[in-house]
Amino acid sequence: MGHSGGSINVNLLLLSPAARELFQQAVAMSGAMGLNVFPLVKDRNEQNSRYIAYSVGCAKDNTTQFWNNATAVNNVLACLRNKSALELSSQQRLAEKAGIPKLQGVALDSGPNALFPSSYVELLENITEVPLVTGTVSKETLDSKFLIKDAVYVDQELLLWYCEQVFITRGYDYQNITIEVCAQEYNSSSRAINLADDITYYVTHYNLAKRMSQSKQPVYLYQFEYAGIGDAFVRPNTPQLVPEETPAHAQEMTYILGQHLGNFTKKDKKIQKIFSSFFANFAKYGNPSPVGVDWEEFDPARKNYFVIDFDEQLKMPGMKNGYHERAVRFWDEIIENMTGGVRIIESETEVPAEIKRPNNPVPIPSNSPPPISATEFEYTNGTNWKLLFWIGVGIIALLVIIYIITLCICGNQRQKYYETME
Repeated sequence: MGHSGGSINVNLLLLSPAARELFQQAVAMSGAMGLNVFPLVKDRNEQNSRYIAYSVGCAKDNTTQFWNNATAVNNVLACLRNKSALELSSQQRLAEKAGIPKLQGVALDSGPNALFPSSYVELLENITEVPLVTGTVSKETLDSKFLIKDAVYVDQELLLWYCEQVFITRGYDYQNITIEVCAQEYNSSSRAINLADDITYYVTHYNLAKRMSQSKQPVYLYQFEYAGIGDAFVRPNTPQLVPEETPAHAQEMTYILGQHLGNFTKKDKKIQKIFSSFFANFAKYGNPSPVGVDWEEFDPARKNYFVIDFDEQLKMPGMKNGYHERAVRFWDEIIENMTGGVRIIESETEVPAEIKRPNNPVPIPSNSPPPISATEFEYTNGTNWKLLFWIGVGIIALLVIIYIITLCICGNQRQKYYETME
């Protein structure tokens, strides 16, 4: 069982041949692997590791020739084992500030005891098939909400830039039209705010559930949507989230593990008992359904999932169809067909590890196609509030003109009528 990064570890253990037969069930919460989510490559974390070794004085050189020397590498490892965790972790922070990729994910390895001996695609074909509970919360990170300005309209230039960054970091072979289609799809505040979560959580979790459902083992997909967490979840020195931004990433864990435990009301205590019973039931019986609740197995054709929410009587909506259906269709079908899907990355140097928020003006990567002006693209899907405002002004002005013309015509006709009466 794992959450977030721990959920990625669950994914990895299911993929690893070395871990086969070790687990009978799995729970993956708010974190799922994808082809280029922490890509399995031979040089994973290489730049960061070498930087740290050199910074703490364990590596005399930082050239390729030095690192290709087996004796030198063994000496570096022996030196690092004598360094404190604090010294190494402090250098890691400095490495990240210097622009070195973060330490994340695992490396593709080889040999008889290899944990990950082949590509993600090959490992996925032979994934350990066990009963699985997997799902997300409805507001995860909202990391793309900065695309929305004044809480109303979408910044077109930022949206175009962000769509391109998605294609770059995920390894898509894209063109200008691909960026345009992405911008069209997410050109509304309700869609733009979910762009980051769609590609990071919702589509990847759907694909995990879909792959695991191909086996004879049951798969249960859920979404936690209870927005009344309030003071039950408290992070030190961090403002409380507004209800519109909850439940956010990891907030549901307060009901399971007491993570960032705040002040529980009577309702919170009852929710804790109900919610935790799902996982206890799954561990004991292989089915998360509590007494009186029917949690159906996942069916890719229906994209069915269990909605975890609680009204005042602690009743839950239960099963629904169409788990993030629009996002799944867009990324798994439309973008897949336009680009041929993401390419297999063979080195961590091929793509950036993450999307960093831009400064103004928006920087366009040098290896990208010519930038697209927001004025060159006609957005037909979503709400452009500035455009609607000026359309409204134009309509009002037109009505006023028509009204004035009508008054003039009626006045002339009335004058002619009186002249004929005379």
